[in-house]
Amino acid sequence: MKVSMKHSYYLIMGIMILLLIPVYYLSVNTPFRLIDDYGDWMAKGRLFHYLNYFGQGRYRPVYEYGSEIYWSLWGVSYSLHHFTRLLMKIFPFIFLYRLTRNLIPLRNKENEWLSLIFMFSLYFFFPNNPESRLAPQELASAFFMITMLYYIMRNDFTKSDYFLSFICFSLFLLSKENNIVSGLIALFFIMYRLKHLNSKYVWGSLPFVIIFCHTFMKVYMAAISGGYGTNPVTIELALNNFFNIFKYIFLPGGYFDPFLTFFMLFPFFYFFKVKSKRPWLSYFRDINFIKENVSLYFLVVFYFATVFAFIIGWSSVLRYTYLQTILYILMVSLLLRFCLNQRKEFKLLKYCHFLSLMFVLLVYPNFYFQFSIQSVAGNFERNMLNQLESVKGEKSIFLLDKNEYSKKFIFILQNTEKSSTHNCNL
Repeated sequence: MKVSMKHSYYLIMGIMILLLIPVYYLSVNTPFRLIDDYGDWMAKGRLFHYLNYFGQGRYRPVYEYGSEIYWSLWGVSYSLHHFTRLLMKIFPFIFLYRLTRNLIPLRNKENEWLSLIFMFSLYFFFPNNPESRLAPQELASAFFMITMLYYIMRNDFTKSDYFLSFICFSLFLLSKENNIVSGLIALFFIMYRLKHLNSKYVWGSLPFVIIFCHTFMKVYMAAISGGYGTNPVTIELALNNFFNIFKYIFLPGGYFDPFLTFFMLFPFFYFFKVKSKRPWLSYFRDINFIKENVSLYFLVVFYFATVFAFIIGWSSVLRYTYLQTILYILMVSLLLRFCLNQRKEFKLLKYCHFLSLMFVLLVYPNFYFQFSIQSVAGNFERNMLNQLESVKGEKSIFLLDKNEYSKKFIFILQNTEKSSTHNCNL
């Protein structure tokens, strides 16, 4: 029986990897999109501007410098651009999984396989995939968030962990403006860790404080100056965002399915089913219990900080909840590992790898669609641009309405080799 179960782990993991291949193949063959992708090659990192200017405008140095590096390295090869984004999706999973192993070690290899398959299915197939596009900042935010959490929560926290955590913390803050909210919680935890290791080390938090304060002032000044994404926060907006984040995480694919909802929540059911010799509330009164599990408390607070940042955000978009989804996957995976470690065996947990495969098969159409729609739109826009380019020197081009697409058309056609003969009318 053990041999057959072991083979089932290999089989299910192999099926999941095979299901990723056609999607990732589609991704690397997706042309540049009209919105965001064309024009990113013009992004230039402006160091002194980022340091000295406090006013209106976006503050996302990682995006600006990243775009400059990508376009300098890969040029107009969209396949290499997409492949780089896919690596940014794949690589952090190693850190995320190792983080769960560090926080809650399992007692046997079979349970480790169950935990790995469960986490793999959620992380790679959950239908919230900013990696299907080139421009969004959520992928870089998740990349540096995961690595930051891994290094600041390591048990030994060596000097190399300190420097790497500072780099990842800084890049996380500089990836997108609203990361400043959860960054504050990370800063408090870093200060706690340094003080807990040695009271003399608390001065080591000074670089973290400096980069946080500078980023906070930049984001604050940009917010009060108006501009992109600075709509006023209202109760109606906050409630709408709260409803949407609940829908995006607990209704994967955008529709209600009893199995999918159960799969997203069943570790919670088992967690509260675990019997204890004393009431649950007594754990929260036990100072030693809190000290031993401070990292887990930090994760919960950090997660709700990202949720709060989304709720007060200017708009509800699926990819805006990517960080919250990743953190939810982390916490629910930790709950599963906790349940797997209990002496009392739960029969259903032994087959959670089959449940993981069912989850993948159910959400796969929506998962595939998010990449497919980018490919279809990219090919359509490329063909349309080629046709416009072929006639622009001979005929006038009329755009019927003013929108983001119209502006991109004008920009692209005006920045081609024969722009001097271009005649474009709105």
